[in-house]
Amino acid sequence: MTFVASRMFGLLLILLSIGVVIALWAQCGNNGCSFIPAQKVVPTPVPTSLPGFGTNEIHILGILQGDGIKSPVTITGKAIPDWYIGGAFTVRLLNGAGHGLAYAQAKPDNPTPVNGFIPFTVTFAFFPDTPNGTVLFEKNLGSGLPDFPTTVALPVSFPGYVQATPTPEPTESATPTPIPSATPVTTGILKGTMKIGPICPTEQSGKACTPSVKMFADRPISISKTDQATLVTTIIPGPTGEFSQELPAGQYYVSMAPQIMGSITGVPTTITITAGKTTTLNISVDTGIQTPQNTDTSPDGF
Repeated sequence: MTFVASRMFGLLLILLSIGVVIALWAQCGNNGCSFIPAQKVVPTPVPTSLPGFGTNEIHILGILQGDGIKSPVTITGKAIPDWYIGGAFTVRLLNGAGHGLAYAQAKPDNPTPVNGFIPFTVTFAFFPDTPNGTVLFEKNLGSGLPDFPTTVALPVSFPGYVQATPTPEPTESATPTPIPSATPVTTGILKGTMKIGPICPTEQSGKACTPSVKMFADRPISISKTDQATLVTTIIPGPTGEFSQELPAGQYYVSMAPQIMGSITGVPTTITITAGKTTTLNISVDTGIQTPQNTDTSPDGF
């Protein structure tokens, strides 16, 4: 009985093998079958929307590092809601030496975030005095963490900058005297220094009683037309209070935002810019921290 069962099992295996061969021949034909291993499908990369510059908190659209900007410039971008604490954040334009050229407040175009970001648009005019500079985007209240900076710097260039060519010294050669350009000079320079003090409650010596860069940067100088309503530009004093701005010839109204305490001398005032000449304006900011009504010891003088 065991022998018969073994023979029957062997016969079934033979019939099964013949069936598999016939099925493969019917499917593949005389040319045989070729087995191609499965290939990995690579997804098509999704292109980015617009070229730009930024971080994980703020993105400036359409401008890359080193791009040229001309006055007036309009900058668009988007930032997370934390950047709009107080309703806006500050945008400053510095020249190559770190001196202020313009100052503006970036306000949201739409209060509703889209994908976690709120768009903004800011426009300002400037007069470049170096071939390149920096646009600073400053968050009002920062976390202090390196991955979430409070200030984002965008290096830019100024294609409209033209360096003044010095007049050649006369020589004893037969070279004829150069003929001056027929193009008249139509701009002048406003130049001056801002002083801030006292910084400490009592007279002391040392770095702690020296005005900080932030103290000067937080006191922009507004240049308007004499109607006091049309803003021409905003000047940000340098790290030690010096400032310089090229302006078309004419009369201007110079002002600063009033302080909570203390006083400001030198502005507001009306100045006259003469073509080809320099007008000097010095400003003194009294912080008022030595007055009997206030004994604040803050190193920033507030």
